Amino acid sequence: MTWVGFSFITSLCITFLIVSYKQLISVNGLHISTICFWVNLFTLPLFAMDTKLQGKNLLVDLKFIFVFWVLGIIFFICGTSQLKAISMAPNPGYCDAIILLKIVFISLISFFAFGSDLSIKKIVGCLFCILGSIIVSI
Repeated sequence: MTWVGFSFITSLCITFLIVSYKQLISVNGLHISTICFWVNLFTLPLFAMDTKLQGKNLLVDLKFIFVFWVLGIIFFICGTSQLKAISMAPNPGYCDAIILLKIVFISLISFFAFGSDLSIKKIVGCLFCILGSIIVSI
């Protein structure tokens, strides 16, 4: 499968997650940290199993531990912020439209950090993403 196929699978799965999170918070009254705890608890063995099935090793050089710790903190902030936004928004799609501004940020950072292509057409696409996020949020 290509990156495009994996991207569509991710899009569908994230859609299901966001709607499920909204249901768990708004209808069932679960706390954001409780949801994050249980989802991550059940996700951890899946990542371990996938790593082993891919024939990779879970052990890493100690020099990466600090980086993983920082990424864990960022992941925690992302997860809790997203769930707080979903719980507060009248429609979870509104906050997700703003969250998807990451497309613009990642594109710009990738241009400078990795030398990725950033044509005029892609810049216009990024501007439309920004415009769409502004329209949805007002």
